[in-house]
Amino acid sequence: MPLKINHFSNFFFLLVSSSTINIDNLLLPAPYYTIYLYQIMAEPEPDPPLPPTQSLLPDNYALRKLPLDVLLNAGEAISCISTHKSNLYIGTTKGQLLHYYIFDDAEEYILILSLQIPGCENHPVKKLLVVPDAEMCLVLCNRVIYPYTLPELSPCHIGKIKDVNDVSRLSQVKNPKVKNKHDKIIVYTSNKIRVVQLLPDTVKLLRDINYAGAVEGFSSAAGTLANYSNICLVANDKNYDVVDLQQTRRISLFEYNPENVANIAPHIVPFMPMDTGKPSEEYMLTICSVAANSMAMFMNSLGDVTRGTLIWLDEGYPTGGVAVQWPYVIGLFNLAENGIKLTFSSLTTLLVVHTIDFREFSEKAMGLTDVINFNLVRVEEGVTLADSELLDLLAPVRCDGSLILGHKKQFLKLNVIFCNENSLHCLYTNNEHVAEVKKVINALTNNDIAALESSLLTFQSWGQENGDSFAYRARIVLLLVLGNFEELKKIISNSDFPSMNFDLRILLLFDPAFPDKDPLWKEFTLERSLREMIVQSPVKNLDPEFKSWLLHEAYTVTDNRNSSIWQYFRTLLYEDSKSTTEKIQLVDSERSLWQDQNEANEKLFAQLKKNNEYLVLFKIYQLRQEVDPDFNALQIIELGLAILSGSNPMPEGYKLEAGTMTVGSETMDLVLLVFFQLRNHISNSDQYTKKLLELLKIHPDKGLELLQSNKGGQHKSTHRFILKELAATHNIDTKFSSLKLEYLEQSFLEQLEDGKIDIETLDELFIEMEQYLESNIDSYEVALENIKILYSTFQIEVSLADLNWPKLSWIEFLHLHGRKDDSKELVDLYLKFYELLVVKSLKSKPIKPFHIKHDAFTYLSRCFTESSISGLISYLLEKGEYSVAEWMSLYGKMPLPRQTIYFEGFKMQLMEMYQLRASTDIEASINQLMKFYLEVEDQRAKNNSIRHLVSRFGRKYYDVCDLLAILPNDFPVVHIQEYLVSVVLDMDAQRTDTVMKKTLARLDAKFTEKVRKEFEEIHVAEKSSN
Repeated sequence: MPLKINHFSNFFFLLVSSSTINIDNLLLPAPYYTIYLYQIMAEPEPDPPLPPTQSLLPDNYALRKLPLDVLLNAGEAISCISTHKSNLYIGTTKGQLLHYYIFDDAEEYILILSLQIPGCENHPVKKLLVVPDAEMCLVLCNRVIYPYTLPELSPCHIGKIKDVNDVSRLSQVKNPKVKNKHDKIIVYTSNKIRVVQLLPDTVKLLRDINYAGAVEGFSSAAGTLANYSNICLVANDKNYDVVDLQQTRRISLFEYNPENVANIAPHIVPFMPMDTGKPSEEYMLTICSVAANSMAMFMNSLGDVTRGTLIWLDEGYPTGGVAVQWPYVIGLFNLAENGIKLTFSSLTTLLVVHTIDFREFSEKAMGLTDVINFNLVRVEEGVTLADSELLDLLAPVRCDGSLILGHKKQFLKLNVIFCNENSLHCLYTNNEHVAEVKKVINALTNNDIAALESSLLTFQSWGQENGDSFAYRARIVLLLVLGNFEELKKIISNSDFPSMNFDLRILLLFDPAFPDKDPLWKEFTLERSLREMIVQSPVKNLDPEFKSWLLHEAYTVTDNRNSSIWQYFRTLLYEDSKSTTEKIQLVDSERSLWQDQNEANEKLFAQLKKNNEYLVLFKIYQLRQEVDPDFNALQIIELGLAILSGSNPMPEGYKLEAGTMTVGSETMDLVLLVFFQLRNHISNSDQYTKKLLELLKIHPDKGLELLQSNKGGQHKSTHRFILKELAATHNIDTKFSSLKLEYLEQSFLEQLEDGKIDIETLDELFIEMEQYLESNIDSYEVALENIKILYSTFQIEVSLADLNWPKLSWIEFLHLHGRKDDSKELVDLYLKFYELLVVKSLKSKPIKPFHIKHDAFTYLSRCFTESSISGLISYLLEKGEYSVAEWMSLYGKMPLPRQTIYFEGFKMQLMEMYQLRASTDIEASINQLMKFYLEVEDQRAKNNSIRHLVSRFGRKYYDVCDLLAILPNDFPVVHIQEYLVSVVLDMDAQRTDTVMKKTLARLDAKFTEKVRKEFEEIHVAEKSSN
């Protein structure tokens, strides 16, 4: 019979009615006519065959077990799987659903839910269809579709769909202008093909087409002229058919099991070809010719045959499943004579290129010996699997190689899965970046320049063709390793760094000076593989010329001058400038930038200051004063004074002579600079006086000349005072400290007059007073001797034998008797010093021990720096400070004297700052006082002091029995008569209170009883009347 070709609706198929066909005298068996006809018409160029190994996967392929625990019952196995985003759904042979989830920072799926489909305990789940737009997962089990919600698999109450053999999504065109949701499915029943829409509360039937015996179906890709596909490919118990949903027509294609071989199921496998100009979906349909041979046909959504026929000779039929992963068709074949085979067939040559004995493969690759229940499936969205190799390649590390915790995992989406009873194994291709990086590391280790240049070309092609940012970065690193600076400069100059995620600091790592101590490096990361390239590189120093170019390029290429990276390179550019002149020129180029006050400028300024770039600093100050004349005047003055005093070292190349600083051809008179900054920009009299005195101390001659020549202005009264004090003597060291202290004190007093205690000024005054006393204490020889005599008098006059309390303190004694004649100046300083110490302690300001050489100041140092209150109380008692010791017991701080020099107007405010110590601490200190008084030898003094202590603290801190127990047997009780009377009165009051409470309780009980009886009488009366 002649060959008959029918064409309908763009689908080509061949029909024959004889067992053979003759083409150019070539006699072919009928089952193969389609194959050879198409290959004769258009045979493609063959691909080079893969290595003919029978036990290993093809090159670049690998297998990994999916890390999850599938806990099943006895006799239960995995029957199907599906995925949605990070969710994995597994159906079992016992009608059970397992829901797993993988978190972004995890490497394993965790079980979220185990769900039994009602009534399906003995039926396998045939299919899990995810419909994202409808937010549903359709479960096909026992020929019934059970709808569940995504992603948590809660039952949907929209009704079940029964009598179902298969279900697929209705293909829709991807058009952003079309607002239709992808919520439509095709249901294949025993006698119908139905188009159904999934609504939130119901199932809506859109189309019903008569078709008997459908066992599998797939909606072909939608065309450009329609929103929905009108064509679906269907397999019944014998044939593959094309069904036109719009015209409700059926077009029969061919039988898939013409010899009725047992256990043959059809396979309709969609895939996207990668060998066409514009990829469009194709479909592979498998056919079992005879038990030992099978084939696959290919067509597109328009019905055109797309490529020849793929033949599997002596392989059997892919009963274990078949999937397409470009460029291979991967099938699991089971032929009794050959056992189970895993084959890889090329979609370009249509030849079997790799065959594996699956039993041997499962033992070696999976550690499994039972291969009977294995199935090969393709999951549309793909199973998520952590890519450890890619993660190792791209893992962000710090400069020292330490891994950044919590970094983003790298995941593979794997579509080809081997399933057995309780495990999933994923087939995937190795990442090409991993292999190339390993090649580079090996080439660096062996100094293989040719291999490095080859890898350079590879990374270049990836970067240009695919926009691969990692390849771009790797290429730049290799260019530097190979010393191709011109090409490197060209790439960097013409590239958009942000879009390629390239940080120029990566190149700085080739220099041993980096990373430096800048905080910016703490957040810097790079891929582990790039760091390994840098570590293994023979380049250990950046070329100086290239480094300077790189810094300048990084400085000029970025428009965002607020970024921390740009500011960092700006700092490096200043450091890289070879001379002060270059730095000044750089400052001049940034005039407007330096005139802004911001954190970045201050940070760079601090770095220049640290490096003692004085002329550069003064240049920056002058630029800022162009905007605000008074701006930074104080900083200029302080820097000038620090240089003049020698506290700031002179950098190399700088000279300082007679107050004039010279570097190269540049000179600057610092004395004039400081003086005129003071005169023209400092209006605060205190600041002016303080800084002018510092200048005069360093350069008295030149300073006096400037004062004499600038008598006018707002500070003329200050000038007159300083000239009067200093003109008589040239040796200002003798007067300087006293004058400075006087001006500080005057400033402090003015603030007190304004009603505030400025703690900063107080600290400054305290430090100056301490330094003055420490350096000048020897000049007060007479006054010190008088103070010594006064202290001896204090110890005699302040006695425990005296009945009067409170006792005078040493400070109060000085106020009364010490401010006389030759002692007045030092005593006043001493009393002021004490007041400042008291206020500092009340303000909780730290007080360090001071070393003024005299017993009176040793006393103050001990009182304010002793860490143990118990120790300080003992010290105070030894020194005769009895009332101060009691005060310390209560408040833990030294008392403010009743008469003050500085703080008369602040006594109430300061007294409110004293806080009582904890009761237990006070009690311990009172016991310490009692112990001291009990050990006093003088009987009269002992009795008087104990009487005072008990009278003041006894009722609150002593139980009467405890007190009587610690008192000596010979102690006159009359001394504590007042205490005992008060205790007895307290006890009597407590007894009276107890009696009253009992009496009231009895009265309350009687009243309550009376009320109860009246209520019962009324209740009985009402009940009788009713």
